Amino acid sequence: MDPKQLTVLQIISFKDLFHLKKDWPRFIRKLWEQGILSKVICVREKDDQAVKLMSDDLNVEVWNKKSEFDFGLYGKLKKIIKDNTPCIIHVHSQSLDGFIVTASILYGIRFLGSQNKVPLGIDLNEFDGKVSSEKMRSMRLELGLREDSFVIGNIGDLIPECDHLTLIKALRNLIEKQMNAELVIVGQGPLRKQLEEKAGEFHLTDRVKFVASKKDIVSLLRVFDVYVVSAFQEQAESWIIEAMAMGKPVIATQIGTHCEKIIQGKTGFLVPCGFPERIDTVIMRWKANQSLAQDIGRAGREFTQDKFNLEKIAIEYKNLYNQLTQ
Repeated sequence: MDPKQLTVLQIISFKDLFHLKKDWPRFIRKLWEQGILSKVICVREKDDQAVKLMSDDLNVEVWNKKSEFDFGLYGKLKKIIKDNTPCIIHVHSQSLDGFIVTASILYGIRFLGSQNKVPLGIDLNEFDGKVSSEKMRSMRLELGLREDSFVIGNIGDLIPECDHLTLIKALRNLIEKQMNAELVIVGQGPLRKQLEEKAGEFHLTDRVKFVASKKDIVSLLRVFDVYVVSAFQEQAESWIIEAMAMGKPVIATQIGTHCEKIIQGKTGFLVPCGFPERIDTVIMRWKANQSLAQDIGRAGREFTQDKFNLEKIAIEYKNLYNQLTQ
């Protein structure tokens, strides 16, 4: 490694890293491709739950914060600064701004505050290219789907907050309206058996497919005709941006950052929580006017290229880091 190469100390709270865990490795990797080395430090508060944060793509150094003013953390930071010169600090959590401001004064190091937090971004190259009709038939067959059905997709843990029951009710409404639709729910969780029983109660056992593994999300997204998020509480992984990047029309509940990702009626549709009839109404409209669904999917793809292109985001940060060191 070039001893003069800039290292960025990426400092983030446990809670923020947990919510960005699938996006963070991509960001760090893209910075590395731009010639920026990163050392990720996660500060865990004493009341944070113990959840594994390591992955094959990201090595995280976890610091346990014992109190509001844990002076031991300053000693750790001082050593890292000494071992990684030259470097700057980029803090991604508002709760840690005060700690970093004090450290910058003590050690004379330049930093970026949490107002420069990393936006959610994706590598659009992962979502380029279409599959052949033969490959698509094979993927549908593997999932047990009918050859000509309209596929509603959802990716999320099977927990109350994700409200999959609303999705199953929306499917019931569509079937009652004589629409040939199926629902694919990807994820695991304690409500699996309960949701299967509900699907059976609504005579939808052969129409609701549960997929436990999230290993090949890209292929699953290709199978979906529409992607729907029915959660009433925002989850760490929503896959909305990935679905939009794939050119899929998206329906999501009107909460949190869903409203930042979807422009109502242009890149997708926002619906109130717990209203299956609002979901099935939008789907029926898109099914009847497929050119409209295609236009929305195309607009969503263009929106992600403009706002969530990780390549572009990494270059912008590289320039920002370089400006800070001049």
